[in-house]
Amino acid sequence: MPAAIDRDARLDEIAEATVEVATEQGVDAVTIRAVAARMGGSTTVVTRFVASRAALIDNVIRYIEARWNDELRAEVDTRSGTERVRALIGWSTRPGALDQLIRRLWLQALTSDDDGQPRQVVRDEARHEHARILEAVTGARQEHWVADVLYLALRGYYVSSVEDPARWSDTRVADDLERLIDTAERTSVQVRPSD
Repeated sequence: MPAAIDRDARLDEIAEATVEVATEQGVDAVTIRAVAARMGGSTTVVTRFVASRAALIDNVIRYIEARWNDELRAEVDTRSGTERVRALIGWSTRPGALDQLIRRLWLQALTSDDDGQPRQVVRDEARHEHARILEAVTGARQEHWVADVLYLALRGYYVSSVEDPARWSDTRVADDLERLIDTAERTSVQVRPSD
């Protein structure tokens, strides 16, 4: 009888192999066959857990989001008030080759659809990001519109940094978002915590 395979561990291995293929050969090279070869096996080593190329990308988004959540807990959630919002901006606009690669994969997931609707993993990731921003902004006692604007600005930045990275640098966007927070602090009525 074959040994039982830990499904979550195998999905993580597939995600890691997918990232390696995308890093070495480009995002367009991500296929089930390429990932299976990277793992040293036949395509069934992947298809037993991930049925399509779209599912490979979804799996990477799931995997990376889990790692990002760990980083956010350590780097952002340990702060409070406006410093937490600023830490979230800094974390979201940090430079990094892996971040750029993940944005490219995310864009592929965003632009592929099922029956005219973006896939659930894309919607879930977006909703988690907005909730994280809203929680930080609410903790800074700022109005909800600040969270909406930050969310929209960051989503636009993710696309723009792939589309025209020289123009939309991490530093430029971080500085602009810092100015947004400064303006919001000066002009907005702060929301008082409820009793």
